[in-house]
Amino acid sequence: MHQLTWPILAATLLGLAACASTPRFDTARYDAKSNPAEVADNPEFYTDAAFLWGGVIVNSVNTQNGTQIEVLAYPLSSSQQPDTDRTPGGRFLITDERYLETLDYAPGRLLTVGGALTGTREGQIGDASYVYPVIRPDDLRLWPRDSQRDNPQFHIGIGAVFGR
Repeated sequence: MHQLTWPILAATLLGLAACASTPRFDTARYDAKSNPAEVADNPEFYTDAAFLWGGVIVNSVNTQNGTQIEVLAYPLSSSQQPDTDRTPGGRFLITDERYLETLDYAPGRLLTVGGALTGTREGQIGDASYVYPVIRPDDLRLWPRDSQRDNPQFHIGIGAVFGR
């Protein structure tokens, strides 16, 4: 091989590695295998547990004590983004003591949360009673609106791109 080939190949591979999305949450801190439906069925089994969950925001509301977000849970991809092409795993509530802007945390947005289970709360989905696991967030990631498109997107080329 030509002497310049190795440095170019190494720089290209390093550049591609830098572009790869890496998980943000420390999975060693959280149970990422149990879903909200399992926890709601047996909350006493999960006392003092911390979870890594994600999904689609159903509703968010600001209260006197902070913000409450209702989420329809989906399994997480390797980048820890909710995978809405898979089967949902129940619903859960996030109760955050901070004020979060509900226009940002709007229905339909994707989010991932790592946090401690603080208990369960009874609620309603339509006319049906529902038991929600409640999470106090340690870390919360609201995914950009454009991240909900078909992922991953990988492009190699030289030239210009106009529009989308």
